[in-house]
Amino acid sequence: MNHSEIERLIEKASKYVGDTWPLYSFVTSNPLSGYEERHFFQAVKKAESLLEADMFPKASVYRKALERGEIDHFEIQKLLKKKGYAHTPEVSLELMATRTANKTGHKECALDQYMVKWLSSFLDEGLAEWQMPFKTEGFYMAWRYLAPYDDSLGKIGMNMIPKTSEEALEILLKGQSEETILMVLDQHLAALPGWTGYIKHRSEKLHAWQREAPIDLKDYLGR
Repeated sequence: MNHSEIERLIEKASKYVGDTWPLYSFVTSNPLSGYEERHFFQAVKKAESLLEADMFPKASVYRKALERGEIDHFEIQKLLKKKGYAHTPEVSLELMATRTANKTGHKECALDQYMVKWLSSFLDEGLAEWQMPFKTEGFYMAWRYLAPYDDSLGKIGMNMIPKTSEEALEILLKGQSEETILMVLDQHLAALPGWTGYIKHRSEKLHAWQREAPIDLKDYLGR
């Protein structure tokens, strides 16, 4: 797996990452914009899998709409029958509520928490009173210089860390099929959609900050 192949696969995986504008901007951000070319139900299924989230409203929202007459009871009953369901809309909503209640929540990943710590330090854009050192070297290099001082990693020397994000990804992805690599990239990019969306937005549109402290999705994934 060489550099150009890695770049190609990151580009392919990142199409599901929507632009996230900075918090100080009044421009609306749509984190699902990367799914717009897909059929609605395909997009929902993909987003639900990657984001580990419910993509439809809760059963209580539908129930209130049904009670208020905002949803036609007869039409819903007809659709249920067409799809092979014998339940009434009310019973279907009860089953939907039970299924949702039994779903286990997403467990916070230690890696995600670790990444948020470093990303928030690097992407403060001048707001932090104490600036993260080595930011002009880029995100991956700045982290590489400072990682040996991070107690949460245990004893680690800079010589134990690959010199570039490309090298790190080559080592991690060596021998894997393209399908497996895309699945891994998809999952890691979707783990922190707000951050990865902002990295994508910044690398493409905020050129001044990129000159000051460069970062891209490759650095995020390699870290």
